[in-house]
Amino acid sequence: NDEEFLKYFTTNLTKLYPDAADVPGKRVMLKVDSGPGRLNPELLVKARTYGFLIYPGVPNTTAVTQETDQNYGPFKTQFHKNLEELNNARVGECTTSIAPWLVGLLVFGGQDPVS
Repeated sequence: NDEEFLKYFTTNLTKLYPDAADVPGKRVMLKVDSGPGRLNPELLVKARTYGFLIYPGVPNTTAVTQETDQNYGPFKTQFHKNLEELNNARVGECTTSIAPWLVGLLVFGGQDPVS
């Protein structure tokens, strides 16, 4: 809702850019989705006084207009390939019916008594 996003903006996002100011060369463009609170007039005024320009996305177009959604598919595919390679290199000839990406992030360390 409006109050929650305003609170998130003032307590978290502004701290990421402590030098932001409403002067040329110090402004920060904040690209956000079109969820609740993003076009709250109080937020827009406060953001501008801190030097932030809120740039909301078009509603219901997240998968098309947001870079992270566009890149997530290729990232996920490469992640699965890398995880499978890592798993195959570590486990070797041992087979399992569990796909490597179902295991999650593997943390290797210590010594393996078998190898």
